[in-house]
Amino acid sequence: MIIPSHIQIETVHKICNARCKMCVIDLMSGNPDIMSNEDFMFILNKFKKYKKHIKYISLSGLGETLMDKNVSTKVKIAKKMGFNGIGLPTNCSKLNEKMATSLIESGLDTLICSIDGFTKETHESIRVGTNFNNIVSNVKKFIEIRNKLYDVNNNIKTRVLIRFIYQDSNRHEWNKYHEYWSSFINKNIGDNVTKFNIHSCGDKLKNYKSVNDNLKINNLKTNDLKTNDLNNQYNSYICEDIYDRFIIYTTGNVIFCCADTNNFNKLGNIFYDDPIKIYNNEVYTKYRKFMNENRMNELELCKNCTLAQSRMQLREQ
Repeated sequence: MIIPSHIQIETVHKICNARCKMCVIDLMSGNPDIMSNEDFMFILNKFKKYKKHIKYISLSGLGETLMDKNVSTKVKIAKKMGFNGIGLPTNCSKLNEKMATSLIESGLDTLICSIDGFTKETHESIRVGTNFNNIVSNVKKFIEIRNKLYDVNNNIKTRVLIRFIYQDSNRHEWNKYHEYWSSFINKNIGDNVTKFNIHSCGDKLKNYKSVNDNLKINNLKTNDLKTNDLNNQYNSYICEDIYDRFIIYTTGNVIFCCADTNNFNKLGNIFYDDPIKIYNNEVYTKYRKFMNENRMNELELCKNCTLAQSRMQLREQ
């Protein structure tokens, strides 16, 4: 029986102020939605008896998490219930001073700040609809507020991860980006500046080649490989989504992995089904078996997906 160590709960569905080049939000089914605090608490109660196994609770999906005005309340709920490792990603457009203070005081463990360029032109060409100067200012202010609260109360330890989605159009800025943001962070708290290779989102990102044509993955150029051959080169990769991560949409539907944007397998619903039984059903079992046997290229949802490679390279940094 496998118990996931990472619970990912989508609290905002299909609501975002940006249209990033590497996002497939417009391909998702369902209506725009924000999860209620009551539903969020109900879901966490389903995992309460497994708390000792759970290292992370992520408020994340295909939507901008800070569009939820109750996001800080949700963090408080999770912390009050005794869960640790509460984190969320954001494009930081809504990360004003009030939101920053609220998130930090709620007990948030990790804030992932998505900034994809050292220059305004590069960032805004990737994260279309965002304002680079506003985002940079918001992140600096967040760190400043965090540092002041940390000095006053050492229980305030919200770590900040500055994350760069590495792709052809911004890779020339990575070194300057890393140097610049490294001067603002506090590694003693766990802050870091990191890059994450753009991935194909289970072959759903139709412009993957055009935004990634010369990007090297493990010293191989993606334009030297046919898409269907990618996982033949990396067939021994194990995807953590089906070994460690359990992902839930705002509707309560459980999705197979973060690239399974339209609930391919219809696994069940957290409001009606036992999550651990879902996580050990025949679908998960089959996919784990094939991965253990280095047969990823035979798996329909995985054979054209580069997500596992991107995650592996993140750990190798």
